[in-house]
Amino acid sequence: MHQEPLIEGPGFAAGQLCRTANVVRRHFEGAVLRHEDLRWTGFDLLQLLRRRRVVETGAAAEILGVPKTTLIGHVADLSNRGLIQRVPHATDRRRTVLRLTDAGCEMAQRTHCAVEAEETRMLDDGKPLFPANALRRLVNHGTAETATGGPHALPAQPAL
Repeated sequence: MHQEPLIEGPGFAAGQLCRTANVVRRHFEGAVLRHEDLRWTGFDLLQLLRRRRVVETGAAAEILGVPKTTLIGHVADLSNRGLIQRVPHATDRRRTVLRLTDAGCEMAQRTHCAVEAEETRMLDDGKPLFPANALRRLVNHGTAETATGGPHALPAQPAL
């Protein structure tokens, strides 16, 4: 198992955060979300709609930090699976708002609990938790499972 040390100091934080985010996202996709046939963006969208109830498509893309074209692919998938509804905007028919279905609410709650439990499992080693330590533990745990082909290693998949 190869663990990349965290590089500390000025100029390294952004790169380390991006690498950590990628490792953690891959880990959660493999450990939790693949059982629900979800990728991170789909999960993130379900969670956004769970919190806000109704969100316009363009606003959802902006909030989630993904291109609108990427989001539209996830919206189509989730809509086809009966998890979200696309509804014309009340005053502007060119725009669409998104909302969860009952099945989508159930999946959003179930996946939220599963991700929360996995996060707790990854971080709970009895030591005090400081932000830098949390990032280090997350990246080391996720990297180790990916490198060893562990139980939560996610096979490469094409983007939606």
